[in-house]
Amino acid sequence: MNSINLYLDAAFKQVEYCIATIGKMIESISVDQLEYRPLEGKRSLKELLSHLVIIGEADCLIAKGYSGEQMMVFYKGKQINSKAEMIKELERFIKYLKDYFYSLEEEELAEEFTTYWGEVYSRYEWFTQIIAHLHHHRAQVFDMMVQLGIEAEVTLFR
Repeated sequence: MNSINLYLDAAFKQVEYCIATIGKMIESISVDQLEYRPLEGKRSLKELLSHLVIIGEADCLIAKGYSGEQMMVFYKGKQINSKAEMIKELERFIKYLKDYFYSLEEEELAEEFTTYWGEVYSRYEWFTQIIAHLHHHRAQVFDMMVQLGIEAEVTLFR
């Protein structure tokens, strides 16, 4: 076993838990509630969830060196229109991340790359950014649910 897998396995336990809680949150939200927008100019709950469920794939593409233009094409091609599509994308989220990160050798995880906006990360550091990104948006969804009075049966941290 690759020694780095010990660290990836532990991190993926947290990602899987977070993804599971997001799925439960989506199930708790009605179609009408998806249109909730807390402030003018900010994402609606549907827009936030649509973004959240594709960041696993999107952030892996960034790690692979996709340009800003390529990412715009990716985002335009990802139209999430229903709760069922959100759940389907969540299932792909974890598979995409695992396929990508477990395919890398330890040296590749340590290699640095430059994002299309000019920041430099090692691939492992970027993986931690993906986890932070995921948790950040989950917290935003949770806050919006609280504002709507939705009682989600989820524990955010275990």
